[in-house]
Amino acid sequence: TGPGPDYIWFTDDDAGSGFTYGANDMIFCGYRYDPETRLYYVRNRMFLTDTGGASVGRWLQRDPIGYAGGINLYEYVAGNPIGTLDTLGLDCCSALKATYDAAEAAAEQARKELLQALADANKWLMREQRDMRLVDIYKGKAKQWKLLYDIESAIVMNLMKEEDTDPNAVTPGALSEAQHLQIKYLNDYQVALAEEKNARAAEITAQRWQAYWQSAVSAEKASYIKAINRAFDAREKYRNCLKSGSS
Repeated sequence: TGPGPDYIWFTDDDAGSGFTYGANDMIFCGYRYDPETRLYYVRNRMFLTDTGGASVGRWLQRDPIGYAGGINLYEYVAGNPIGTLDTLGLDCCSALKATYDAAEAAAEQARKELLQALADANKWLMREQRDMRLVDIYKGKAKQWKLLYDIESAIVMNLMKEEDTDPNAVTPGALSEAQHLQIKYLNDYQVALAEEKNARAAEITAQRWQAYWQSAVSAEKASYIKAINRAFDAREKYRNCLKSGSS
């Protein structure tokens, strides 16, 4: 039920459920404890927790299934004793299944992150293209209003010259109307220039974000490929374990 008076797990004074004496020799994962040697017998291997107070926590023998359980020969159920069991000390399949499931989950998460990066890159590409079209539109408007302003300015100058030469030669109100149009076209030209400037700034921002997400797509794609390869390897190891009949 808990550590004994020394407050240290897996030592001689641990109390078993319903008992008031000694350590419970049958503990977590089916380990059998030998208080004389301080070793845990797990059918095919011995586990050492401490050496007179110094914590060790390792197997004394290699995993008898060899590399079928992974490259770490001193590992137990892929380092996941909470989620997997190996009651005989010979079952590689449960550990490999856990590894396979984790690799599949990681690959799925990598796929989602790749799809999100692709969506963001496409979003900013569409904004960049939209802003490019707006730049062209406002540039065309600015050119149009500038041309009308120049024409109206020339008309104003001619009317002023004619009025200076012969005041009766100019229709009453013609000069003021031309000046009014001149000011209007100038304002329209300045507005178009400002809109073109804003659209160009937005285009540059969209280009930067689009470039960032394109870079992210490349990184996420590489991560996804690695995750897929790890999942494939884990699946093959698990399937081979099942075929060998060791599960």
